[in-house]
Amino acid sequence: MVRVERFDEALTVMDTDLPTVEAQLTAFRRRKAKARDERAFLDELCVRWNGQVRRQDRPAFGAFLDDVETEIDPPDWANRLRNRLGLAHYHVPASGDPIPVALVSYRVAEVLAAAGDPQRAFSVPTVLDGELNAHFFPAPSGVGYGRTLGLEPDPECEQLVAEVLHRRIDYTPYHLMKVGWVTTPIPPYASGAAFARLRNGHRFCLRYESGQDDFGENIPEDRDG
Repeated sequence: MVRVERFDEALTVMDTDLPTVEAQLTAFRRRKAKARDERAFLDELCVRWNGQVRRQDRPAFGAFLDDVETEIDPPDWANRLRNRLGLAHYHVPASGDPIPVALVSYRVAEVLAAAGDPQRAFSVPTVLDGELNAHFFPAPSGVGYGRTLGLEPDPECEQLVAEVLHRRIDYTPYHLMKVGWVTTPIPPYASGAAFARLRNGHRFCLRYESGQDDFGENIPEDRDG
Protein backbone atom coordinates (compact mmCIF):
# COMPACT_ATOMS: atom_id res chain seq x y z
CA MET A 1 0.00 0.00 0.00
CA VAL A 2 1.08 3.62 -0.48
CA ARG A 3 0.36 7.08 0.86
CA VAL A 4 1.60 10.54 -0.08
CA GLU A 5 2.35 12.52 3.08
CA ARG A 6 3.02 16.22 3.35
CA PHE A 7 6.55 16.47 4.73
CA ASP A 8 7.26 20.08 5.68
CA GLU A 9 6.53 19.70 9.40
CA ALA A 10 8.68 16.58 9.59
CA LEU A 11 11.57 18.53 8.09
CA THR A 12 11.02 21.34 10.60
CA VAL A 13 11.04 19.13 13.71
CA MET A 14 14.16 17.37 12.40
CA ASP A 15 15.77 20.73 11.55
CA THR A 16 16.77 19.49 8.10
CA ASP A 17 15.83 19.92 4.45
CA LEU A 18 14.52 17.71 1.69
CA PRO A 19 17.81 17.32 -0.26
CA THR A 20 19.47 16.05 2.92
CA VAL A 21 16.71 13.52 3.56
CA GLU A 22 16.80 12.43 -0.08
CA ALA A 23 20.58 11.87 0.06
CA GLN A 24 20.32 9.93 3.32
CA LEU A 25 17.47 7.80 1.97
CA THR A 26 19.31 7.06 -1.29
CA ALA A 27 22.42 5.96 0.60
CA PHE A 28 20.35 3.88 3.03
CA ARG A 29 18.61 2.03 0.23
CA ARG A 30 21.85 1.51 -1.70
CA ARG A 31 24.07 0.37 1.18
CA LYS A 32 21.38 -1.32 3.32
CA ALA A 33 23.01 -2.99 6.35
CA LYS A 34 26.21 -0.97 5.96
CA ALA A 35 24.38 2.37 6.08
CA ARG A 36 24.55 2.76 9.85
CA ASP A 37 24.79 6.57 9.91
CA GLU A 38 22.01 6.97 7.39
CA ARG A 39 19.82 4.48 9.29
CA ALA A 40 20.38 6.42 12.52
CA PHE A 41 19.41 9.69 10.82
CA LEU A 42 16.27 8.21 9.29
CA ASP A 43 15.33 6.44 12.54
CA GLU A 44 15.42 9.75 14.39
CA LEU A 45 13.47 11.43 11.59
CA CYS A 46 10.71 8.81 11.79
CA VAL A 47 10.57 8.96 15.60
CA ARG A 48 10.09 12.73 15.49
CA TRP A 49 7.68 12.53 12.57
CA ASN A 50 5.52 9.92 14.28
CA GLY A 51 5.65 11.55 17.69
CA GLN A 52 5.64 15.29 17.02
CA VAL A 53 3.80 15.66 13.71
CA ARG A 54 1.52 12.63 13.41
CA ARG A 55 0.29 13.07 16.97
CA GLN A 56 -3.34 12.12 16.41
CA ASP A 57 -4.00 8.41 16.19
CA ARG A 58 -6.52 8.86 13.41
CA PRO A 59 -7.13 6.37 10.58
CA ALA A 60 -5.31 6.93 7.31
CA PHE A 61 -6.39 6.80 3.68
CA GLY A 62 -4.32 4.34 1.67
CA ALA A 63 -4.10 3.21 -1.96
CA PHE A 64 -2.74 0.05 -3.51
CA LEU A 65 0.67 0.18 -5.14
CA ASP A 66 -0.45 -1.73 -8.24
CA ASP A 67 -2.95 1.03 -9.12
CA VAL A 68 -0.34 3.82 -9.21
CA GLU A 69 2.93 2.02 -9.95
CA THR A 70 3.33 3.70 -13.36
CA GLU A 71 3.26 7.14 -11.72
CA ILE A 72 6.10 6.54 -9.27
CA ASP A 73 9.21 6.45 -11.49
CA PRO A 74 8.87 9.65 -13.61
CA PRO A 75 10.68 12.76 -12.31
CA ASP A 76 7.34 14.52 -11.72
CA TRP A 77 5.96 11.60 -9.69
CA ALA A 78 4.72 13.86 -6.87
CA ASN A 79 2.53 15.92 -9.23
CA ARG A 80 1.29 12.77 -10.96
CA LEU A 81 0.34 11.02 -7.72
CA ARG A 82 -1.28 14.19 -6.39
CA ASN A 83 -3.55 14.19 -9.45
CA ARG A 84 -4.30 10.44 -9.49
CA LEU A 85 -5.11 10.34 -5.78
CA GLY A 86 -7.27 13.47 -5.85
CA LEU A 87 -5.13 15.39 -3.32
CA ALA A 88 -6.51 18.80 -4.26
CA HIS A 89 -5.21 20.36 -1.03
CA TYR A 90 -1.65 19.90 -2.37
CA HIS A 91 -2.07 22.94 -4.60
CA VAL A 92 0.87 25.14 -5.57
CA PRO A 93 -0.18 28.52 -7.02
CA ALA A 94 1.86 29.87 -9.91
CA SER A 95 3.81 32.14 -7.56
CA GLY A 96 3.77 29.76 -4.59
CA ASP A 97 6.42 27.59 -2.99
CA PRO A 98 6.57 23.87 -3.82
CA ILE A 99 5.26 21.43 -1.23
CA PRO A 100 7.64 18.77 0.11
CA VAL A 101 6.07 15.31 0.25
CA ALA A 102 7.08 11.77 1.12
CA LEU A 103 5.85 8.62 -0.57
CA VAL A 104 5.50 5.83 1.99
CA SER A 105 4.78 2.18 1.28
CA TYR A 106 3.85 -0.63 3.67
CA ARG A 107 2.31 -4.06 3.65
CA VAL A 108 -1.27 -4.97 4.45
CA ALA A 109 0.14 -7.37 7.06
CA GLU A 110 1.62 -4.42 8.97
CA VAL A 111 -1.78 -2.73 9.18
CA LEU A 112 -3.38 -5.97 10.35
CA ALA A 113 -0.74 -6.37 13.05
CA ALA A 114 -1.20 -2.78 14.25
CA ALA A 115 -4.97 -3.17 14.41
CA GLY A 116 -4.93 -6.41 16.37
CA ASP A 117 -8.42 -7.34 15.16
CA PRO A 118 -8.33 -7.96 11.36
CA GLN A 119 -12.00 -7.07 11.03
CA ARG A 120 -11.28 -3.58 12.35
CA ALA A 121 -8.15 -2.90 10.31
CA PHE A 122 -9.73 -1.65 7.06
CA SER A 123 -12.95 0.03 6.03
CA VAL A 124 -14.52 1.78 3.05
CA PRO A 125 -14.03 5.58 3.36
CA THR A 126 -17.11 7.72 3.96
CA VAL A 127 -17.74 11.45 3.96
CA LEU A 128 -17.58 11.38 7.77
CA ASP A 129 -13.98 10.18 7.84
CA GLY A 130 -12.36 13.52 7.03
CA GLU A 131 -12.96 17.22 6.66
CA LEU A 132 -15.58 18.33 4.15
CA ASN A 133 -13.96 17.92 0.77
CA ALA A 134 -15.58 18.45 -2.63
CA HIS A 135 -13.06 16.02 -4.12
CA PHE A 136 -14.24 13.12 -1.98
CA PHE A 137 -16.72 10.80 -3.69
CA PRO A 138 -18.34 7.92 -1.75
CA ALA A 139 -18.34 4.40 -3.14
CA PRO A 140 -21.51 2.53 -4.15
CA SER A 141 -22.87 0.23 -1.44
CA GLY A 142 -21.46 -3.28 -1.49
CA VAL A 143 -18.12 -2.25 -3.04
CA GLY A 144 -15.24 -3.23 -0.79
CA TYR A 145 -13.19 -0.05 -1.30
CA GLY A 146 -13.51 3.59 -2.29
CA ARG A 147 -12.38 5.14 -5.56
CA THR A 148 -10.36 8.35 -5.56
CA LEU A 149 -11.76 11.23 -7.59
CA GLY A 150 -8.73 12.07 -9.74
CA LEU A 151 -8.04 15.69 -10.60
CA GLU A 152 -8.09 15.06 -14.36
CA PRO A 153 -10.89 13.65 -16.56
CA ASP A 154 -10.98 9.88 -17.06
CA PRO A 155 -13.47 9.35 -19.91
CA GLU A 156 -12.42 5.72 -20.47
CA CYS A 157 -12.61 4.85 -16.73
CA GLU A 158 -9.01 3.62 -16.85
CA GLN A 159 -7.53 5.74 -14.04
CA LEU A 160 -9.63 4.64 -11.07
CA VAL A 161 -7.59 4.07 -7.90
CA ALA A 162 -8.88 1.87 -5.09
CA GLU A 163 -8.87 3.61 -1.71
CA VAL A 164 -9.34 2.23 1.80
CA LEU A 165 -9.31 3.65 5.31
CA HIS A 166 -7.09 1.79 7.75
CA ARG A 167 -5.62 1.88 11.22
CA ARG A 168 -2.55 4.06 11.52
CA ILE A 169 0.92 2.55 11.64
CA ASP A 170 4.15 4.21 12.77
CA TYR A 171 6.62 4.79 9.96
CA THR A 172 10.16 3.42 9.92
CA PRO A 173 12.97 4.11 7.43
CA TYR A 174 11.91 1.01 5.51
CA HIS A 175 8.54 2.62 4.77
CA LEU A 176 10.10 5.68 3.11
CA MET A 177 9.99 5.04 -0.62
CA LYS A 178 11.04 8.47 -1.87
CA VAL A 179 10.71 12.18 -1.16
CA GLY A 180 10.09 15.03 -3.57
CA TRP A 181 8.19 18.18 -4.40
CA VAL A 182 4.68 18.99 -5.57
CA THR A 183 5.45 21.88 -7.90
CA THR A 184 2.34 22.64 -9.97
CA PRO A 185 -1.19 23.98 -9.46
CA ILE A 186 -3.96 21.40 -9.46
CA PRO A 187 -5.47 20.88 -12.93
CA PRO A 188 -8.20 23.41 -13.89
CA TYR A 189 -11.19 21.27 -12.97
CA ALA A 190 -11.77 22.51 -9.41
CA SER A 191 -14.90 24.63 -9.75
CA GLY A 192 -17.96 25.44 -11.81
CA ALA A 193 -18.98 23.49 -14.89
CA ALA A 194 -15.57 21.85 -15.31
CA PHE A 195 -15.70 20.40 -11.81
CA ALA A 196 -19.29 19.27 -12.31
CA ARG A 197 -18.22 17.39 -15.44
CA LEU A 198 -15.30 15.85 -13.55
CA ARG A 199 -17.56 14.56 -10.78
CA ASN A 200 -20.26 13.42 -13.20
CA GLY A 201 -17.70 11.50 -15.22
CA HIS A 202 -16.43 9.83 -12.06
CA ARG A 203 -19.99 8.91 -11.07
CA PHE A 204 -20.46 7.31 -14.49
CA CYS A 205 -17.32 5.22 -13.95
CA LEU A 206 -18.52 4.10 -10.51
CA ARG A 207 -21.90 3.10 -11.97
CA TYR A 208 -20.21 1.23 -14.81
CA GLU A 209 -17.74 -0.56 -12.55
CA SER A 210 -20.23 -1.54 -9.87
CA GLY A 211 -23.18 -2.30 -12.15
CA GLN A 212 -25.35 0.01 -10.03
CA ASP A 213 -27.01 2.22 -12.63
CA ASP A 214 -28.96 4.18 -10.02
CA PHE A 215 -25.93 5.24 -7.96
CA GLY A 216 -25.70 8.98 -7.29
CA GLU A 217 -26.99 11.96 -9.20
CA ASN A 218 -25.44 14.34 -11.72
CA ILE A 219 -24.41 17.86 -10.81
CA PRO A 220 -25.79 20.52 -13.20
CA GLU A 221 -23.12 21.51 -15.70
CA ASP A 222 -24.72 24.68 -17.03
CA ARG A 223 -22.99 27.17 -14.74
CA ASP A 224 -19.41 28.30 -14.29
CA GLY A 225 -19.53 29.77 -10.79
